[in-house]
Amino acid sequence: TDDPSSSSSSSVMPLVEYLRDGHNLEPGWHRKQERLIRNFRPLSSVSEQLQPEEKQLILFETMLLSGTVYTQQQGISKDLAHAWGRERGFHTQLVNQMCGRRGDLSRKRRSDIGKVISEEEKARIRKKREENIERLNSEGKGITKQHQQQQQQQQ
Repeated sequence: TDDPSSSSSSSVMPLVEYLRDGHNLEPGWHRKQERLIRNFRPLSSVSEQLQPEEKQLILFETMLLSGTVYTQQQGISKDLAHAWGRERGFHTQLVNQMCGRRGDLSRKRRSDIGKVISEEEKARIRKKREENIERLNSEGKGITKQHQQQQQQQQ
């Protein structure tokens, strides 16, 4: 009963069994369930950016799995990646990212927050935006006049 390949074994870690049982479900099945449980907005795509709460859960699951016999022998990282709708090895990238940010799981913050922009700089940015819009319109790839008017009203 100590055979890790047998998911009916009583010695199999419940998380391993849970992930293995979902191998025939759609990619991201575990992520979708977790979002539903936590009353998060449903995903439009499993490739959407992970929320800090989701990253925290992935890290916790990774820690639980990392010291087990299932890690290398049975390809549990493949099951974890499938459950979260990510590529194999994504959890390693997430651990590296968290360590690089000293435990901060939130998204990278903009470096220009709070920066004061002069009126000259604002005018230059507006002019460049208008030039790009004109160029795109002349190429037939532009935005509609209505959208352009809405942008101007917001300024």
